[in-house]
Amino acid sequence: EIISAINADGIFLDTMDGSPEYFRKKLNQVKKGIVLESEKEVAAELIKDHHLSWKWIPTYNDGEAPGVLWNKWFERRHLMHMTNRWAKDHSSELHTAWMNGCGMIIWDNIFGSANLYNERDRSILRLMAPVQRRYHAVFSGEGWEPFFKISLPGVFASKWFNNATTLWTLINSANTDRDGLLFSIRHISGTKYFNLITGLETGNVKGDTAYITDSIRSRGIGCILAVKKEGITLEFKQFLQRQQVVYSKY
Repeated sequence: EIISAINADGIFLDTMDGSPEYFRKKLNQVKKGIVLESEKEVAAELIKDHHLSWKWIPTYNDGEAPGVLWNKWFERRHLMHMTNRWAKDHSSELHTAWMNGCGMIIWDNIFGSANLYNERDRSILRLMAPVQRRYHAVFSGEGWEPFFKISLPGVFASKWFNNATTLWTLINSANTDRDGLLFSIRHISGTKYFNLITGLETGNVKGDTAYITDSIRSRGIGCILAVKKEGITLEFKQFLQRQQVVYSKY
């Protein structure tokens, strides 16, 4: 009755790790496609009809590098949201989200207790979200290579790709800035390289090799895009300009 009355798009399964099959059948009788999001990671057999799930970051500790979220690895279209509601430093869940193509739970009013994001984490989120939205197709596609080899210590990356786009999401787990060669790849003629976080062109091409040298701030993020010249449209340039403005305040 509630779904019908308010034409809801989805239901958050508070405290639950999934719902029984009959619940989905009942929902489909009212409105097909209702999104179900569990508060805990769902079992593999439930991913077929649970579109989203939470990941409570305090429930595991990967160490220096964020791990691969198996719900996302199992089904690339499954959207996960990271959260650690009482943390003062949200860089861990931001890094995990960035490496796994996932979202964030912004929970700064915890049942009446204020726990606001610090300025650095707010800046990271402002830079991260536009990239995820613009390239949502590649982040939910099959082309994903976790732990792409990076040359700088403490810096880790995922490679994302489809027929039209190749990009790398990077995180700096160190408490100091990192600067230098990130990686080198085979250069395809007509390709240019951009850092989607700073909004600036990057990369140094020598022969058939592109050397991607850039910097990532302490506990920060980076993103390298390889794009054909024809992909450098006015809209793309405007996107880069917006990222430059946000980064200048980071």
